[in-house]
Amino acid sequence: MTLAKLIYRCRDWRDSPFVEGITRANDLIPDAGRFIVDQSVMDAVQRMEKTPFADLLRALDHARPPFPLTWIEWSSPGGGHLGYLVEQAQDTSGFAFRQFLHALQIERATGWPVVCTLGRIHVDPSGFRCENVAEAATSGNGPGPNPHEQASADLISMFLIINSPSRVVTIDAAPDTQRADARRVAEGRPPLPNLRRIRLDVARLRQVDIDDGVPQADGRPRAEHFVRGHFKFRNGRMWWWSPHIRNQAGDEPVALPRDYQVVSSDPG
Repeated sequence: MTLAKLIYRCRDWRDSPFVEGITRANDLIPDAGRFIVDQSVMDAVQRMEKTPFADLLRALDHARPPFPLTWIEWSSPGGGHLGYLVEQAQDTSGFAFRQFLHALQIERATGWPVVCTLGRIHVDPSGFRCENVAEAATSGNGPGPNPHEQASADLISMFLIINSPSRVVTIDAAPDTQRADARRVAEGRPPLPNLRRIRLDVARLRQVDIDDGVPQADGRPRAEHFVRGHFKFRNGRMWWWSPHIRNQAGDEPVALPRDYQVVSSDPG
């Protein structure tokens, strides 16, 4: 079951702290562009997690949601379902989002199949801010990374990938539910929460048999290293080059880790 459909099933909640978020999701998801992304996209997002949040914010102009109102979700083995309801900001860079989560261990502990942020999280060039006062007061107080900053960074990374010229591997055909949706609307029910699965060629991974030392053309073993996602500039054009594995060749020195800094393209 998709997370969107599970949220539909929770629309009659009355006694949960997440009532407002679930109600808003039920109101907006039917009108949103709806997507479920392949795990390979999330793997690429995770490879970008070491990019400083300040650097990602500089790329915010290029991190636009596919639609002004976008629902996007994915599932991971053993990790449950994670979804974002994203609203593009008006007349400025950035967006606002709510994060929704379904995990069996949380459901068993709380009795709530879906939990979400209490208010929207706003992301703009200055950073992020929590709309809910209580959430803002406790943001980042726990151990480890700030979860709201991490969620903001993940969304920026995902939108950079989606807006990149990465080759689209497949896009599932949209199901024809026009008649069923018309009947559901007549009965006072929302339309079916159908999602189209998109798979992108975001990894550009080359499989290398390290143990056997598969040689290059010059007979030397391949030296494999990882290149983080970064912007490239050529002939006055900028595009996003996704994270990938590169193999060292010939007499080039051993590759060392390299950080790519995203800079503003505004000459002013």
